[in-house]
Amino acid sequence: MYAEHSSGIRISDRERERVARILSAAVGEGFLTLEEGDERQAAAYAARYKEQLIPLTADLPDGGRPLIADELRAEAWAAGRGRLFRHAAFVTVAGAVLVTVWALSGAHLFWPLLILAFLTLRLFGHARWLRRGWGWQGYRHGYGHRHGRYSHYR
Repeated sequence: MYAEHSSGIRISDRERERVARILSAAVGEGFLTLEEGDERQAAAYAARYKEQLIPLTADLPDGGRPLIADELRAEAWAAGRGRLFRHAAFVTVAGAVLVTVWALSGAHLFWPLLILAFLTLRLFGHARWLRRGWGWQGYRHGYGHRHGRYSHYR
C-alpha cells in the first residue's frame, strides 16, 4: 500500500475540496464533459495521497488554477490583510514604547525618529505590496505564500 505512493504525503480535505472546485469550474467552462468531471471529482474525494490529485488536473490549462483564480485571490487577500494588521499593530506598539522610553530618558533630541520612520516605511511597503496584488502572484504561479503551499497543483 505505502510502496505504490512514492512520497506518501497525505492530503487534507481542504486540498481535495480545492481540486473538486477546479474540476467543477472545468466542467462549467467546457474543458471536461459532465461524465469526466464526475469521475475526476469522485477520484479527488477518494484520494489520500498528493500524487493521486496531480493527474486529475494535469491536462487542464495551468493545472486549472486560472479557473478558480478569484477564489485564490480572495484567500491571498484575506491572509495578507491579517498579516498587514499584525504588522500595523507591531509598529504602533513599538512606536509607543520608543516614544515612552524617549520621554522618560529626558533627551532633547528625538532619537526614535529614524526607527519610527523605518518601521512606518516598511508598513507602507507591506500595504503597497498587498494592494498591488503581489501576494496573489505566488498563488497564481502555484507557490502559495512563499512556502510552496499550492505547488502540488502544477
